[in-house]
Amino acid sequence: MQYLHPMVFRFIKIELILFLFVNPFIFSSCIDECESDEYGEEINLIIPCKLGEESDTLKLGDTLWIEFNFSKEVEVKNENNLVKLDSFQFFPELFLGEVSSSQIEYLNDPEFVELVGAIEILPLATVVVYPLIFTELDNSYQFRSGVILNRTGLFLAAINPCLVCLERYNHPSLIYCESKKRDLEISFINEFSSQENLEMLTSQSSVESIQNEINRAEEFFQAAGTAFWVVEP
Repeated sequence: MQYLHPMVFRFIKIELILFLFVNPFIFSSCIDECESDEYGEEINLIIPCKLGEESDTLKLGDTLWIEFNFSKEVEVKNENNLVKLDSFQFFPELFLGEVSSSQIEYLNDPEFVELVGAIEILPLATVVVYPLIFTELDNSYQFRSGVILNRTGLFLAAINPCLVCLERYNHPSLIYCESKKRDLEISFINEFSSQENLEMLTSQSSVESIQNEINRAEEFFQAAGTAFWVVEP
């Protein structure tokens, strides 16, 4: 077997460096071969909704309503354009917990009122969430259903996307450069979220993790956050 002398490798390396130096266009064209589209490597969708109501007090037995009605031309955060999304999954999950004491309590045997779309129950290791199933129409996505409140106390409600689902999700709108997948974030913006509502939550809840929520106001608002009291009729 014939072996190459080390000097030959050195010569090849020098020749390659000189080739790239003399022909920078060839090297740069390899790097720039894939041009991204107008949305780039990541996209944050803005989804409007209504969670709760303007009043911060509901009565035992009332229904907490969740409503979505938005166009398939979806707003992109920090962009001046929209993205058309057909047959898209947003993976919204409702969090609803009673936070009056030092730990979060959940509804016992919750009942749902499903008018448009559907609500499911997903008990996880440390939390209970309610996946929301949208109804897709020709030009929009809609949802209108509710949870009957069967216990009193101070409640926190919020809607977040299932993060694991987003990481695994494939859709044509998420592909750029022919085969690369862009990062997806979804912010649910609630018409009834307010700074006053957040301050009421942090000042009156005894749950330790919620005491720091005031410092994470942006997360609260991007998750359609709202707080309210449920009282005896």
